[in-house]
Amino acid sequence: GAHISSVPNHITHRSIPLKWRALVAMSGNFGVEADISKWSQRDQKELAVYIQTYKEIRPLIQFGDFYRLESPYISPRASWMFVNKSQTEVILFVFQVKPRAKAIKVQPIKLRGLNPSKKYEIRGKGLKLSGKKLMEGWLPTEFKNPTGSYHCELYRLNTL
Repeated sequence: GAHISSVPNHITHRSIPLKWRALVAMSGNFGVEADISKWSQRDQKELAVYIQTYKEIRPLIQFGDFYRLESPYISPRASWMFVNKSQTEVILFVFQVKPRAKAIKVQPIKLRGLNPSKKYEIRGKGLKLSGKKLMEGWLPTEFKNPTGSYHCELYRLNTL
């Protein structure tokens, strides 16, 4: 499974932001292995939002086609996505795993498994692009110059 643990983690002793832990867990069998009664009210409320989001996207995570887009071993980012069978709904996860060197040009994220002739809307971004353009290379603006590592985002796309 993929679970959210407390911080610092009892095995690695690392303190990873809740958003990062939640988005990683959402990519699998989302669960919580922590005593959340000891968490702050703010963290509990944030967790509730992630639980609700996972309930909405769970069918796509469990039954959609999975694509690994970027490897953290050859890129400062890791990204993967899920696409439903009818190619009308997409979940994209992007993780900045290490700071990007200023001299290195950020490569665009090339989505996969989309219908090239359909138009997709990136929810909350006001951005509408064809599947063809998204598969040729699309990069979220906020990832052009992220601050440090542990920056992550979940993007939801739907056909129009």
